[in-house]
Amino acid sequence: MSFDYLKNVSSVMHPTFQLTYKNLGLLEDDKEWEEVLCKAMTNATSPQIRNLFISVIFFCDVADP
Repeated sequence: MSFDYLKNVSSVMHPTFQLTYKNLGLLEDDKEWEEVLCKAMTNATSPQIRNLFISVIFFCDVADP
């Protein structure tokens, strides 16, 4: 096997291993936290959003705060 073979997923060659792993669902991303904050922006006050952001940063596993 070669390194290029490892970066091939469903006949798609990814340029990096990180993109390959994300495509396979092996790496976590922050989509769920972005969705939570976007939903909060529609019906929460500024202090509530701020407190939610702080709680997410402190108590959740955020990859890129």
